Amino acid sequence: VNDEGKNTIITSVATHLEVLPKKLEAKDAEAEAKYLSLFDAEKFCEMQVSTNVILLAREIRDYYHRPFVPGKPGVKAIPATKDTPAVPGVKEVKAIPAKMMDLGDCIHLATAIIEGASEFHTRDNDSKGSKIPLLSLYSFSGQSKVCGKYELEIKEPIAIQGTLDVDSPKKTN
Repeated sequence: VNDEGKNTIITSVATHLEVLPKKLEAKDAEAEAKYLSLFDAEKFCEMQVSTNVILLAREIRDYYHRPFVPGKPGVKAIPATKDTPAVPGVKEVKAIPAKMMDLGDCIHLATAIIEGASEFHTRDNDSKGSKIPLLSLYSFSGQSKVCGKYELEIKEPIAIQGTLDVDSPKKTN
């Protein structure tokens, strides 16, 4: 919580694409203006995506990439009979899906590292499918630093996540 204004909060400009992901209607202009007014460049700063950020983001993405590992079918054991000995079975080995960090996550981590942030706040702990969870990144990788070399404390924010007063897109069938 930064209610006292003692911390400088930084984020990549890529945040704007994540927070405002859809085309806003005219009625949403006030909510968008309120959101953008938070970035006062004093206590809440948006950082540009530079070549250095992109190169570090690539390093991060490559470091945490886990390729697809195919599974192997199992063979059921054949029990012994009075005429033949038992044949031990082979257990099935399930495929392990590929894992790759999202582009936005890589950019945000790279931005935090380059700007010298001491903490990285996120709510991302989703490991479903190909996602790599940020909150448990260090246990996922077995390393206590980003890419095994960049100090950055990754933690969940204390404050409750707010919302913009923007209508969510309607589903169509």
